[in-house]
Amino acid sequence: MVTRTDVITRLPEFADIEDGPYFDSVIASASRQVGPKKWMHHQNDGVILLTGHLLELGKRNGRSGAIKSEKVGDLQRDYSVGNATTNSLASTSYGSEYLRLLKTLPTRPLVC
Repeated sequence: MVTRTDVITRLPEFADIEDGPYFDSVIASASRQVGPKKWMHHQNDGVILLTGHLLELGKRNGRSGAIKSEKVGDLQRDYSVGNATTNSLASTSYGSEYLRLLKTLPTRPLVC
């Protein structure tokens, strides 16, 4: 089972998000979507990456898309608007890495 500590160890940029129900619910949501049969020994990696993706979307207040502009003083970010055919996982670096890892998984069970 993936914990907040596991996520922060791999993705320290989320250390500023308070420990508690929100963080735990995002991990739980990601865990339900990354099944052990398909992901096998990569399951924790998948859960951590999907958690990072969901946390990043949370920081964006649910908006997806690449950052179009960013201002540092009095932080201001604008996101480009994706179209319906855009894969929302590809809208974050964590989601993109999740997709890359997903492509490396076997598509059928291995028989020894």
